[in-house]
Amino acid sequence: MIRFAPVYFTDDIPRTRAFLTALGFTDPEAEHRHGGWVEIPTPDALLCLHRGAGALGTPAGLAQLSFESDEDPDLIAQRLVDAGFTDATVLDENYGRVVSVRNPDGQPMLINVSDRSLYT
Repeated sequence: MIRFAPVYFTDDIPRTRAFLTALGFTDPEAEHRHGGWVEIPTPDALLCLHRGAGALGTPAGLAQLSFESDEDPDLIAQRLVDAGFTDATVLDENYGRVVSVRNPDGQPMLINVSDRSLYT
């Protein structure tokens, strides 16, 4: 299953957490990597908070479209390649494997396949 998992970049995770809690989001189920990453589950998605700018240069205050999956990342990448998105590649990160691909508008997108045993 692949679910929506946008990443919101912020310089102030505690304040952003308080803001989202005030909006009615549940308290984060997990904090990872020394407070620099927070996951806020929703019924059909996962809202992720990332401290500071992203590796792709996304500044604080903006979000990046991404997804989370429990599928084999090699199969996801192959489906994308078969559909004409030939730049789809699988990367090994310290939290699991990631499919990196440019969307139809040419912007980078990530599909994370996290291995929670690596950081919990």
